[in-house]
Amino acid sequence: MSARFTDVWFDFFGTLVEYEPSVRTGDGTSLTAAQAFALRHGSAADATGAWDRAWAEHESKARTTGREYSMSQVAARFAALIGVDASADARQELVDEYLEAWTAPIRPRDGAAQTLAALAEDHRVIVVSNTHDERLVPDLLARFALGGHVTATVLSVSEGWRKPHPNLFASALARYPADPARVAFVGDTWDADIEGPRRAGMSAFYVGPPAPARSPLTLHDLPAHLRD
Repeated sequence: MSARFTDVWFDFFGTLVEYEPSVRTGDGTSLTAAQAFALRHGSAADATGAWDRAWAEHESKARTTGREYSMSQVAARFAALIGVDASADARQELVDEYLEAWTAPIRPRDGAAQTLAALAEDHRVIVVSNTHDERLVPDLLARFALGGHVTATVLSVSEGWRKPHPNLFASALARYPADPARVAFVGDTWDADIEGPRRAGMSAFYVGPPAPARSPLTLHDLPAHLRD
């Protein structure tokens, strides 16, 4: 293995795949999953507004507490806001329809497959991602044939904590023991993927957009840089 790092831990969204962070779906001419759900259940409430509110309420709390929330919780709150007493199966149908639409435009970032393959030759590669559904990251890794280079995934929705909370990094280290000083964390979000890992004793490498005092690496350059 590399003398410098034994492990490379990757963020997922924005780091290995290009995605649209908006919680909205739909192309302006077709119903969104939330609107379709409201119609199926006979609700005339403002589905779009309720959907936005359900997300915003959960996100505001999570930003304060560091505790992660699930798509199931969003769906339950949305149903309550539009006055629908929906079964768990009906709420899951909403989640499935939403995720199908939301993930449709997601694509791997340029160089993702090559970088993962190169680093997996002499490092343990783990994905540590904030996400609201346990299936989402594994399914996308499989869809883009990236999973064969990844030893494991550690997901905020499964662990109960989100980056940059130290509990998520502690949980990842407990599951996959490593010397933090020999873990390289790679991500595109400064607080979650750079400051959080550094506070946990890891090295962190930024692959997000350029900004003052933030000069990013490209995924293509990453293997050589980590082996310097």
